[in-house]
Amino acid sequence: MERCPVCRARLRGESNCPRCGAELALVQHISHAATIHEARALTLLAEGEFAQAKEAIDGAGKLKKSDLQHHLREFIRQAQPPLTQGDTFEDGWEKITQWVKGKMG
Repeated sequence: MERCPVCRARLRGESNCPRCGAELALVQHISHAATIHEARALTLLAEGEFAQAKEAIDGAGKLKKSDLQHHLREFIRQAQPPLTQGDTFEDGWEKITQWVKGKMG
């Protein structure tokens, strides 16, 4: 966290704001937890685990909103092939093929 959420003063890592004196330890802890969820989402995306990555992003969003979360959700929405539960292998393969063709040209 770079700025105090109360008065917007620059922070230097202290748990109290140097300007207004607000106690920020809990807010900093929540912000850090959101960052951990975002990092987990990135790892899951790299492993191809789209559904779990979305859950991690949603968990981060419950703690703190960020532009990164918005972009990751959009990436998942665009990158994940439109498969549905119960698709046969052939149906899934056809959907993936059409999705890839649509992305490539």
